[in-house]
Amino acid sequence: MSISIDFQQVCFSYRRDKAVLNNLNFIMPADKTILLTGENGTGKSTLAYLAAGLLKPLSGKVAYYANGQKLCKKEEVYQKLSYLRQKTEDNLLCATPWEDLALWLIPPAYKDSESDSVISDKLVEWNLEDKQHTPLWELSAGELKCLAFAGIALHPHRYWILDEPLSSLDECHMQRLLSTLKAKQDFSRGMLIISHQTELFSGLADEVLILGPEGTLSTL
Repeated sequence: MSISIDFQQVCFSYRRDKAVLNNLNFIMPADKTILLTGENGTGKSTLAYLAAGLLKPLSGKVAYYANGQKLCKKEEVYQKLSYLRQKTEDNLLCATPWEDLALWLIPPAYKDSESDSVISDKLVEWNLEDKQHTPLWELSAGELKCLAFAGIALHPHRYWILDEPLSSLDECHMQRLLSTLKAKQDFSRGMLIISHQTELFSGLADEVLILGPEGTLSTL
Protein backbone atom coordinates (compact mmCIF):
# COMPACT_ATOMS: atom_id res chain seq x y z
CA MET A 1 0.00 0.00 0.00
CA SER A 2 1.30 3.44 -0.98
CA ILE A 3 1.33 6.45 1.33
CA SER A 4 -0.09 9.94 1.16
CA ILE A 5 2.18 12.92 1.81
CA ASP A 6 0.78 16.00 3.48
CA PHE A 7 2.53 19.40 3.44
CA GLN A 8 1.20 21.43 6.35
CA GLN A 9 2.10 25.16 6.24
CA VAL A 10 5.57 24.29 5.01
CA CYS A 11 8.12 27.08 4.70
CA PHE A 12 11.59 26.59 3.25
CA SER A 13 14.39 28.81 1.99
CA TYR A 14 18.07 28.51 1.21
CA ARG A 15 18.61 32.23 1.91
CA ARG A 16 17.00 34.37 4.57
CA ASP A 17 15.95 37.02 2.09
CA LYS A 18 14.22 34.69 -0.38
CA ALA A 19 11.56 32.08 0.41
CA VAL A 20 11.34 29.09 -1.89
CA LEU A 21 8.15 27.75 -0.29
CA ASN A 22 5.97 29.88 1.95
CA ASN A 23 3.12 28.33 3.98
CA LEU A 24 2.58 25.57 1.46
CA ASN A 25 -0.44 23.34 2.10
CA PHE A 26 -0.43 20.45 -0.35
CA ILE A 27 -1.60 16.84 -0.23
CA MET A 28 -0.12 14.12 -2.44
CA PRO A 29 -2.77 11.36 -2.15
CA ALA A 30 -1.93 7.67 -2.29
CA ASP A 31 -4.59 7.16 -4.98
CA LYS A 32 -3.66 9.95 -7.39
CA THR A 33 -0.92 10.71 -9.90
CA ILE A 34 0.08 14.37 -9.77
CA LEU A 35 2.02 16.05 -12.56
CA LEU A 36 3.91 19.12 -11.33
CA THR A 37 5.39 21.69 -13.67
CA GLY A 38 6.57 25.29 -13.47
CA GLU A 39 9.40 27.64 -14.38
CA ASN A 40 12.99 26.80 -13.48
CA GLY A 41 13.89 27.97 -10.00
CA THR A 42 10.39 27.87 -8.51
CA GLY A 43 11.31 25.03 -6.14
CA LYS A 44 10.01 21.85 -7.80
CA SER A 45 13.07 19.79 -6.87
CA THR A 46 13.07 21.34 -3.39
CA LEU A 47 9.48 20.21 -2.96
CA ALA A 48 10.51 16.71 -4.03
CA TYR A 49 13.39 16.65 -1.53
CA LEU A 50 11.03 17.72 1.24
CA ALA A 51 8.46 15.10 0.24
CA ALA A 52 11.14 12.40 0.30
CA GLY A 53 12.37 13.50 3.72
CA LEU A 54 15.79 14.58 2.48
CA LEU A 55 15.21 18.19 3.57
CA LYS A 56 13.45 19.48 6.67
CA PRO A 57 11.05 22.46 6.56
CA LEU A 58 12.12 25.63 8.34
CA SER A 59 8.59 25.66 9.73
CA GLY A 60 5.47 23.59 9.27
CA LYS A 61 5.77 19.87 8.69
CA VAL A 62 5.54 17.10 6.14
CA ALA A 63 3.42 14.21 7.42
CA TYR A 64 2.98 10.70 6.01
CA TYR A 65 -0.09 8.50 6.24
CA ALA A 66 -0.90 4.91 5.30
CA ASN A 67 -4.41 3.46 5.63
CA GLY A 68 -5.43 6.54 7.59
CA GLN A 69 -2.67 6.06 10.16
CA LYS A 70 0.17 8.54 10.59
CA LEU A 71 3.64 7.08 10.10
CA CYS A 72 6.03 8.32 12.77
CA LYS A 73 9.16 6.30 12.02
CA LYS A 74 11.43 7.13 9.08
CA GLU A 75 11.92 3.43 8.40
CA GLU A 76 8.17 3.03 7.83
CA VAL A 77 8.15 5.92 5.37
CA TYR A 78 11.20 4.79 3.42
CA GLN A 79 9.71 1.34 2.90
CA LYS A 80 6.70 2.92 1.18
CA LEU A 81 8.39 5.62 -0.89
CA SER A 82 10.85 5.67 -3.81
CA TYR A 83 12.45 8.84 -5.13
CA LEU A 84 14.40 9.28 -8.36
CA ARG A 85 16.36 12.50 -8.37
CA GLN A 86 16.85 14.68 -11.41
CA LYS A 87 20.60 13.99 -11.48
CA THR A 88 20.71 10.34 -12.53
CA GLU A 89 23.99 9.36 -10.90
CA ASP A 90 22.61 10.40 -7.51
CA ASN A 91 20.27 7.41 -7.71
CA LEU A 92 22.98 4.78 -8.23
CA LEU A 93 25.12 3.41 -5.42
CA CYS A 94 26.90 0.29 -6.66
CA ALA A 95 29.56 -0.58 -9.22
CA THR A 96 27.50 -2.54 -11.77
CA PRO A 97 23.86 -2.76 -12.88
CA TRP A 98 23.41 -6.19 -11.29
CA GLU A 99 24.76 -5.01 -7.94
CA ASP A 100 22.63 -1.87 -8.02
CA LEU A 101 19.39 -3.77 -8.64
CA ALA A 102 20.31 -6.24 -5.90
CA LEU A 103 20.53 -3.29 -3.51
CA TRP A 104 16.90 -2.40 -4.31
CA LEU A 105 15.91 -5.80 -2.90
CA ILE A 106 17.23 -5.00 0.59
CA PRO A 107 15.27 -5.55 2.77
CA PRO A 108 14.14 -8.61 0.77
CA ALA A 109 11.16 -7.91 -1.44
CA TYR A 110 11.26 -11.38 -2.96
CA LYS A 111 12.28 -14.85 -1.87
CA ASP A 112 16.00 -15.56 -2.25
CA SER A 113 15.21 -18.15 -4.90
CA GLU A 114 13.38 -15.50 -6.96
CA SER A 115 15.79 -12.57 -6.67
CA ASP A 116 18.18 -13.54 -9.47
CA SER A 117 15.30 -14.11 -11.86
CA VAL A 118 13.67 -10.79 -10.94
CA ILE A 119 16.92 -8.88 -11.52
CA SER A 120 17.53 -10.64 -14.83
CA ASP A 121 14.02 -9.81 -16.03
CA LYS A 122 14.45 -6.12 -15.21
CA LEU A 123 17.80 -5.96 -16.99
CA VAL A 124 16.21 -7.48 -20.10
CA GLU A 125 13.21 -5.16 -19.88
CA TRP A 126 15.48 -2.10 -19.93
CA ASN A 127 17.96 -3.48 -22.51
CA LEU A 128 20.77 -3.78 -19.99
CA GLU A 129 21.31 -7.53 -20.01
CA ASP A 130 24.58 -7.19 -21.95
CA LYS A 131 25.81 -4.56 -19.47
CA GLN A 132 24.84 -6.30 -16.22
CA HIS A 133 28.44 -6.59 -14.99
CA THR A 134 29.81 -3.49 -16.73
CA PRO A 135 31.13 -0.75 -14.40
CA LEU A 136 28.62 2.10 -14.20
CA TRP A 137 31.19 4.66 -15.31
CA GLU A 138 31.31 2.92 -18.69
CA LEU A 139 27.55 3.26 -19.26
CA SER A 140 25.97 6.08 -21.23
CA ALA A 141 23.69 8.68 -19.62
CA GLY A 142 20.67 6.93 -21.15
CA GLU A 143 21.74 3.53 -19.84
CA LEU A 144 22.22 4.96 -16.35
CA LYS A 145 18.73 6.45 -16.47
CA CYS A 146 17.33 3.09 -17.58
CA LEU A 147 19.08 1.39 -14.67
CA ALA A 148 17.53 3.86 -12.25
CA PHE A 149 14.07 3.03 -13.59
CA ALA A 150 14.74 -0.70 -13.51
CA GLY A 151 15.42 -0.29 -9.80
CA ILE A 152 12.35 1.74 -8.92
CA ALA A 153 10.16 -0.60 -10.96
CA LEU A 154 10.94 -3.40 -8.49
CA HIS A 155 8.57 -1.71 -6.02
CA PRO A 156 5.37 -0.68 -7.84
CA HIS A 157 3.35 -0.51 -4.61
CA ARG A 158 5.38 2.39 -3.25
CA TYR A 159 4.70 6.10 -3.72
CA TRP A 160 6.98 7.26 -6.55
CA ILE A 161 8.55 10.72 -6.78
CA LEU A 162 10.11 11.26 -10.22
CA ASP A 163 12.07 14.45 -10.96
CA GLU A 164 12.39 15.11 -14.73
CA PRO A 165 12.27 11.39 -15.56
CA LEU A 166 12.53 11.79 -19.34
CA SER A 167 15.97 13.41 -19.41
CA SER A 168 18.66 11.36 -21.23
CA LEU A 169 16.10 8.89 -22.65
CA ASP A 170 15.69 8.22 -26.37
CA GLU A 171 12.24 7.80 -27.91
CA CYS A 172 12.20 4.03 -27.44
CA HIS A 173 13.01 4.24 -23.75
CA MET A 174 10.59 7.14 -23.26
CA GLN A 175 7.85 4.79 -24.41
CA ARG A 176 9.18 2.08 -22.11
CA LEU A 177 9.02 4.53 -19.21
CA LEU A 178 5.44 5.53 -20.00
CA SER A 179 4.48 1.84 -20.16
CA THR A 180 6.16 1.30 -16.79
CA LEU A 181 4.21 4.17 -15.26
CA LYS A 182 0.93 2.81 -16.62
CA ALA A 183 1.75 -0.63 -15.23
CA LYS A 184 2.66 0.91 -11.87
CA GLN A 185 -0.78 2.53 -11.68
CA ASP A 186 -2.36 -0.94 -11.68
CA PHE A 187 -0.73 -1.43 -8.27
CA SER A 188 -0.91 2.13 -6.93
CA ARG A 189 -1.62 5.47 -8.58
CA GLY A 190 0.43 7.31 -5.95
CA MET A 191 3.02 9.33 -7.88
CA LEU A 192 4.44 12.83 -8.13
CA ILE A 193 5.92 13.43 -11.57
CA ILE A 194 7.92 16.63 -12.06
CA SER A 195 8.38 17.56 -15.71
CA HIS A 196 8.28 20.38 -18.22
CA GLN A 197 7.02 17.91 -20.85
CA THR A 198 3.46 17.93 -19.62
CA GLU A 199 1.94 16.75 -22.90
CA LEU A 200 3.66 13.36 -22.62
CA PHE A 201 2.29 12.68 -19.14
CA SER A 202 -1.15 14.25 -19.43
CA GLY A 203 -2.81 10.89 -20.08
CA LEU A 204 -1.41 9.52 -16.83
CA ALA A 205 -2.06 12.43 -14.51
CA ASP A 206 -5.14 12.82 -12.36
CA GLU A 207 -4.14 16.43 -11.69
CA VAL A 208 -1.70 18.84 -13.35
CA LEU A 209 -0.35 21.61 -11.11
CA ILE A 210 1.92 24.60 -11.73
CA LEU A 211 4.33 25.63 -8.99
CA GLY A 212 4.83 29.38 -8.90
CA PRO A 213 6.87 31.80 -6.77
CA GLU A 214 7.12 30.95 -3.05
CA GLY A 215 5.23 27.70 -3.52
CA THR A 216 1.98 29.00 -4.96
CA LEU A 217 0.07 26.21 -6.68
CA SER A 218 -2.40 26.56 -9.53
CA THR A 219 -4.17 24.08 -11.81
CA LEU A 220 -3.09 23.82 -15.43
